[in-house]
Amino acid sequence: MAVALPPGFGFAALRDHLARAGWTETRIPALLPPLIAGEPEAAAFARDDQRLDYRFNPAIRLRILDGPAPQDLPRLSAMDLPALIRSPDPATALLGAGAAAATGQGTLRSLILMRSLRMERPLARQARAFAHQLAPLCAEAAAFPDLASDRQRQCLRLALQHGSPDTADLALFGLIADPDIAATAMIAAARLGLTDLLAAFPRHADGEVRVAIRKLAAATLRGERPGADRSARNRFWHALLGQGEADMDLRLAPLVEPAPEPAPVEGHAGLAFRRVGMVPHWLGDPDSAGSARRVTPMSFLIAERPMLTCAAYEVLPALTDLSKTTGLHLRLPTGDELLCALRGTDGRVLSEDPNTLQDKANGWRSPWGLIFTPDSREFCAVGHLIHSVATSHPVTSVEARLEDEPAGLRPVLHMG
Repeated sequence: MAVALPPGFGFAALRDHLARAGWTETRIPALLPPLIAGEPEAAAFARDDQRLDYRFNPAIRLRILDGPAPQDLPRLSAMDLPALIRSPDPATALLGAGAAAATGQGTLRSLILMRSLRMERPLARQARAFAHQLAPLCAEAAAFPDLASDRQRQCLRLALQHGSPDTADLALFGLIADPDIAATAMIAAARLGLTDLLAAFPRHADGEVRVAIRKLAAATLRGERPGADRSARNRFWHALLGQGEADMDLRLAPLVEPAPEPAPVEGHAGLAFRRVGMVPHWLGDPDSAGSARRVTPMSFLIAERPMLTCAAYEVLPALTDLSKTTGLHLRLPTGDELLCALRGTDGRVLSEDPNTLQDKANGWRSPWGLIFTPDSREFCAVGHLIHSVATSHPVTSVEARLEDEPAGLRPVLHMG
């Protein structure tokens, strides 16, 4: 059984205390002199056929003794450790975390992880290493703080959707990430009942939706539940808990549903295509009641960029010419296909991470990897009619768009 000694209980005092109990120091050859004179970083003591092993971390004054330590030996009790971990001094906090790890205080793991969030990166990693000794972090959680923001979002959303047992760790780290990731983390905490994470919630939030999420997630973890009436607040609360209606689910979809993983570009006749998977997509306008809908298209290949700009009456002749020139069977995307390709599975219009966007001269990437210009329009087919969709704000249904003006032609490759 490991014992954590008080930081002020030096090696000389320990040696004297053990000598009075019949223990004799056994020298351990040191490769380097101790960092603190008279304070070896490792030592051993023997009595009859028993052995005590001592180790000392001089950076945080952590002293650990492994073995049958005398009962009257000064020690840090489990009651002392939470106050040490919460200390504003990082070295003291790490002392408490190290002592908890060495003595197997598993209930303090979440507290250690929370404290790590307010440390500089090298110290935070050490704190997480101590927490890892109490219960291993999954690979995603261990790497989470160092991932790019788009990968952080994806890890947290996948864990939330699939009910990963490691979601608690990911949610904890997500609470100090950018506002949208923190919002996802608060939703995860509320849905999974992670009451220990309430203390780590951001103190403030900005934006109407994020403010509402923070308030309702905190209320949930305090034991409150949405009322029975159909007020907007209660409807949104039910959606936050995963029990919502389509309109409210669409409002939260960009925060909780994993973005698609774009497949590699497929080249045909020198043209670049992206594959849109046969998975459910959200379409609709969160601000338009009754517009939310789920669409699952058949998998299809669509051009990565528009191939030309033309007027509506020129679309069919242009498709015929392109098909003859390339030897490919090309067609217009349907309205739903174009909306799914532009918006992705969670209903977003533009990429959620502006730091990863290309400049406007080269275009923007949709969640499926398509490149488009926000202020442009693109053609699609609705029944036997040809309409165009504004890519900066794709409407709920392209049947509502009747304008006839020049637009981009982005064909679908028919593989049949």
